[in-house]
Amino acid sequence: RYFLVGSNHAQTKHRVLKIDRTEPKDLVIIDDKHMYNHQEVRELLGRLDLGNRTKMGQKGSSGLSRAVSAFGIVGFVRFLEGYYIVLITKRRKMADIGGHSIYKIEDTTMIYIPNDSVRVSHPDEA
Repeated sequence: RYFLVGSNHAQTKHRVLKIDRTEPKDLVIIDDKHMYNHQEVRELLGRLDLGNRTKMGQKGSSGLSRAVSAFGIVGFVRFLEGYYIVLITKRRKMADIGGHSIYKIEDTTMIYIPNDSVRVSHPDEA
């Protein structure tokens, strides 16, 4: 699974999206409705890290790793081999309107969602 952790600007409230990576052609997203505080989200990520290590309790044995930091989700797109998530990785503040900041998207990244073990190769994907 991919776990997307989002927070408010002050990083006092956190939400988690869980994205299943076992389905090559279907997009399965689970919205965790719980609102986590900073300590709770750290504990959750710690448990996920520990539970995903190849040898129980060993550091550096491929537990949880950060794939990318982003400012937002543009959306999901499906190509021939499956779904990708499009994330905003760079932004620039352009204006303030009514106390709200308006940003311009400067850069994005696409991450292939299904795990490589279930990837269905297609010659026209590139």
